[in-house]
Amino acid sequence: MKKSFGSIIRALRAKILKLKSAETQANERVIGSDQKYKCLQVSSQAHRKIQENITLRHQEYNLQVHQLLSLIKQTLTHTGPQLSPKRHLEIIKFCLEQTHLLSAGLISNTKKEPINLDVVLQEIQLLLSEKIYKANITLEWACSGNVIFYGDTLFIQLILANVIARAVHRISKNGKISITVTSQNKFIQFKLQDKGFPSKREAEEHVKRSFNFVIAEDVLRKMCQRADMSYTYSRNTDGYNVNEILIPTLPEVCTDSNVIPLFQ
Repeated sequence: MKKSFGSIIRALRAKILKLKSAETQANERVIGSDQKYKCLQVSSQAHRKIQENITLRHQEYNLQVHQLLSLIKQTLTHTGPQLSPKRHLEIIKFCLEQTHLLSAGLISNTKKEPINLDVVLQEIQLLLSEKIYKANITLEWACSGNVIFYGDTLFIQLILANVIARAVHRISKNGKISITVTSQNKFIQFKLQDKGFPSKREAEEHVKRSFNFVIAEDVLRKMCQRADMSYTYSRNTDGYNVNEILIPTLPEVCTDSNVIPLFQ
């Protein structure tokens, strides 16, 4: 039985709609792939930038240790300035601390430069953009008051990046991470909240595989403590993980704990 003209038209329309739907889906996949590639590229560039800065800092540590050990050698061979036994111990202690940082891939809080936390958070968002995009995570922050202070930008960036990265990797898809930054007298308060599951060992290993600058939780606390920063974590009754860091805003005087002059 021959098909009527009307049925042929309806069949053609159905095929056209199907083709248009397939074209739309293909375009969406192309756009999604393009966005995913851009996020990967941005994240890789941010990783490379931080790695280069860490490498430069480690080169500075190497140079300091080399110069100080050469100074001790000159003292022992009487070819240079004579140092007191106390000074010897201070230099040796400093060199041991620097070599420990080098072996652990860490840095200390030694620089004093103006830091804008809003800019630091933007850079961390770029660093984690691939994971944020894949899991459709909302990362939002609000800065109130004067959030510009003096400190070590790279040190602060590594501390905050670790806290935020853990939240990004423990939260479920389509989750939300909220950050508030406020100025409180002599401190800047950084407060992060999310409803992800508390980090377990497996989650920690996952963070390590996708984030190159992971610092163990206990080491992170010690680094904050040595920099006169307060770092706390808790889970409140509403089911939120709460990370809070208090950062001193007044520039402290560099001491022998972080800088050893060659001659004194």
